[in-house]
Amino acid sequence: MATLEKAKIQNTDKQSTLEALFNPKEYSVQKSVQWEPHKAPGLDSPEQEFTSGNPAILSVELFFDTYEDKKSVKEFTDQLMEMALVDADKHRPPAIQFTWGDFTFEGYVENLTLRYTMFLSDGKPCRATIGPTEMIIGGPPLISQLGETRWTGKDGPTGTTLEREGDRVARIFPIGDLATVDVFNLDGIAMLHVQATPAGATVTDAASRPLRTLALKGDQIVTDHPSLVVTGTHDVLLASVLTAPELAPEVRMLAACERVLVTEKKEL
Repeated sequence: MATLEKAKIQNTDKQSTLEALFNPKEYSVQKSVQWEPHKAPGLDSPEQEFTSGNPAILSVELFFDTYEDKKSVKEFTDQLMEMALVDADKHRPPAIQFTWGDFTFEGYVENLTLRYTMFLSDGKPCRATIGPTEMIIGGPPLISQLGETRWTGKDGPTGTTLEREGDRVARIFPIGDLATVDVFNLDGIAMLHVQATPAGATVTDAASRPLRTLALKGDQIVTDHPSLVVTGTHDVLLASVLTAPELAPEVRMLAACERVLVTEKKEL
């Protein structure tokens, strides 16, 4: 008799593995590419120019039931939830590998929904449906979902261009530099320029006017305008981007994620 192969999800950062109690009914892999239309006089439709590929997305739904064992199903669901939480040392959720039979998918958890549908007499959940759980390949390239809006970061010779639903919003340059970083608007004007200093960093605008300074104080980075304290990192350029009121919140977060991912890749 053939042995039933169970689906597995591995936290590759911690080398821990969660085996599915029940295999999924199905899974799907979505992959898209970006094309830029150009007006073509005399033609019924615009000519299309390929620009870049987008990360692949795996969607899968898992089912866990511990009713017969009369124990809490959170023994399993807590392990899944941990895979969607930010690792304080790496400043990102852990890298994940989903395997089932000859299928393997590596990425990060993008979206996780836990639904508890049965409970024991003491109130502990004993049945749960997890999913659909979306996992993404990479970073870089960046990809983020905020409600129905998808944000992406595309690398190129002039830095990383941040896009919202395919529309360019901002550009980051250079990428992964230890001494400086600029964030430009669509007109190519620097919304902010950050330069590292021995004591921290200075932030200026396109006209080189000072906006704020950041100071390293032990395990903290302190900014003066606005007055904020950043912990969990010694990267003053990362802290400068995270605390920049000149940038939209989504741009701040994507620019910060880009720096974390690229810097980490260089260190590897």
